[in-house]
Amino acid sequence: MTYSNPPDPVPPIDGDNFNSVEYDPPDRDPVNVPSDVFELGLVMAGAVSAGAYIAGVMDFLIEALDVWEQKKAEPGFSGPKHRTLLKVITGASGGAMNGAIAVANLNHKFKHIRSGETAGQTENPFFDAWVNDIDISLLLALEDLSGDNPEIRSILDSTELDAIARRSLTPPPDAEPIERGYLNDPLRLMLTVTNLRGIPHWIGLSGNTKQGHGMLMHRDHLRFALQGPSNGGLYPDELHLQYPADMSSQSWVSLAKAALATGAFPAFLKPRDISRPFKDYKFRNVFKNVLPETKKYRAVQAAKYDFSDGEYNFLAVDGGTMNNEPLEMARRVLAGAFGRNPRDGLKAKRATIMIDPFPEMPSLGPENGLNINPVSSVMALASAWKSESRFRAQDLALAGDNHVYSRFLLAPSRRDHDQISRGARITSEALGAFGGFLSRHFRVHDYLLGRRNCQRFLSHNFTLPEQHQLFKSWDINDRQDYLVPRHGDQKDHLPIIPLIKGSAVEAEEPIPSWPTGLYDRSSIEPLIEQRFDAIFDAAMKKLEIPWYQKLYLKPLKWAARNKLCQFASEKIAADLDRMNL
Repeated sequence: MTYSNPPDPVPPIDGDNFNSVEYDPPDRDPVNVPSDVFELGLVMAGAVSAGAYIAGVMDFLIEALDVWEQKKAEPGFSGPKHRTLLKVITGASGGAMNGAIAVANLNHKFKHIRSGETAGQTENPFFDAWVNDIDISLLLALEDLSGDNPEIRSILDSTELDAIARRSLTPPPDAEPIERGYLNDPLRLMLTVTNLRGIPHWIGLSGNTKQGHGMLMHRDHLRFALQGPSNGGLYPDELHLQYPADMSSQSWVSLAKAALATGAFPAFLKPRDISRPFKDYKFRNVFKNVLPETKKYRAVQAAKYDFSDGEYNFLAVDGGTMNNEPLEMARRVLAGAFGRNPRDGLKAKRATIMIDPFPEMPSLGPENGLNINPVSSVMALASAWKSESRFRAQDLALAGDNHVYSRFLLAPSRRDHDQISRGARITSEALGAFGGFLSRHFRVHDYLLGRRNCQRFLSHNFTLPEQHQLFKSWDINDRQDYLVPRHGDQKDHLPIIPLIKGSAVEAEEPIPSWPTGLYDRSSIEPLIEQRFDAIFDAAMKKLEIPWYQKLYLKPLKWAARNKLCQFASEKIAADLDRMNL
């Protein structure tokens, strides 16, 4: 791994006096970025089983950057020679998991997966984790309920997820090292989590420490910094990662725990215990005043509870329930806390790429109270919470604006093939984003579509006007070879990450075949039945009901199981029929 950029400066902070933490982080000025460098931040939204789609995007993105770096290193190369620099990855749930996989595996080579090469284990960390290693049969297993006194932690069995996390974050012992010059030093990774215990905040009235207003913040995140031997420029709440990834290292173990926590879908997957120094929260800042003459930010005061000298333990679940698209976190790393990322096509020097498997409009909630009941009311509220956390309207508006060059959106598209899938773009849309777990065929499709969409995005969308100074060293032949249209039909833009002509990444990635009829719908019923029986039996053990009373509960158990299986079968069938799967 090549570290070609000096560490970002971090101002000294007095960590002992909580209430006086105040500092000015360095503002970013676009003129300080070399004219031949474009800085990147990746924002990967919550995904559940659509993590397979994001994994395909990441696979192709890394391959395209690798091919370009290798070509630039060859003697006599006369193609595009500007540089891109990946500075930050942020994510929630399945997106954050892919970020963790990327960071752990960017110091060695791995095979990239193309159509027709999807059989068996591949040693591609993205493909194996999201296509080969996970499946509904594992999530409906009984490992977590084994033993004499099982604890019911979740509806699904999360046991295998721990093993997948260890495997995907541990490079093979014979992996061939590679230096990737497009990685910043440090490369920052931020994973959102929902902190169920809460972070205490206290606002004293007129300086009064005993009277005021107390609050708990549950939107949380965990920060990591992948850094080389330079070992400097880290923020106080960042955990330092160094290669090789090693599960005996506390920092890498913490990354695995964070990855599992951010994907812990409430109720369905096991919540995760997280422990960190409470001092980390001293450096969570809010804007005091954003006017140029008073650029300050101060740590939020959190009196009332005194955890300042110890560890803060909390239970964490899915980061996407509170912050599903952490774009602002990535933007601040690129621009500085009070900086701005220029949006104009000729001035842009850095940009965020939002990778979102589900950007489409969700179903509307209830129109009136005619058919509402307590259960449907609670379900509508849960849906509203989820939708509200998924995005900020202004973020998507800017990412979708063709005249804004500091934010880009990469989302699933099957274009004119949508009629085959009845409008669906990825199989993971089914069953509230759990659909991809049903079948390996589904996950292969979503992974390969991610690769194709990333290829099209890099060659047609992730571009700047050809007059931009980033391309000033390009010769006339390169300009003609790579020119693409951005507005209308006129070819007047050039790619920020070029797909090198004649290379493997230029060959068109085909639209994968829609996996109609490849899933055996009856295969899941016995799995649901055995999982239900195991949960029911474990609950009975906890209640310590005498054996003769349990006899009366058996009919209830059978009836409930049959009702659940019928409901699940009908729901699965309806969703798969809707999507022609």
